[in-house]
Amino acid sequence: MTLRLSVETEIELEAYCKRHGITKNAAVIKATERLLASPDIAAMKLAEELAEPEDAETRYERRRARLQEQYEKEVDIAGWIAEQVVWTKKPNPSGNITPGVHGRNTVVAFSDTLWRADGSVEEGVFVIAEHHSGHPAGIQTYHRYICPYDTWIEYMRKVPRA
Repeated sequence: MTLRLSVETEIELEAYCKRHGITKNAAVIKATERLLASPDIAAMKLAEELAEPEDAETRYERRRARLQEQYEKEVDIAGWIAEQVVWTKKPNPSGNITPGVHGRNTVVAFSDTLWRADGSVEEGVFVIAEHHSGHPAGIQTYHRYICPYDTWIEYMRKVPRA
């Protein structure tokens, strides 16, 4: 099999392999295995019928019209995800405890609802972020942080790439 990557992707792949001490072939195999192991949840056959709205697209459009500000925040987040923007906590010389996560963090998703333990729902835009430590292992591989969008913007900052 021959694989042709863009020049930019090839450079990124080489840098990744050097950092992790693996061959490009091993990295491509690992990425392909992860892709193939990810099921298409939306198309998956289930053992029971679920009550799923047939007008989900229409409902989404109505929601978008009502919540333009929220939509704009979601578009911001989608851009951060696509660009794999690295974030870290802003410096806080006051010494007061504030929200935020030091180190390398990327936004991996967002949510517009947060379910509380009492069954209530908080609506808004919530950033879902992953912290990138050296070598996550075990269950910590799946750990994510959830933070309200406005709090994220207030206490976190983008880290430019070299």
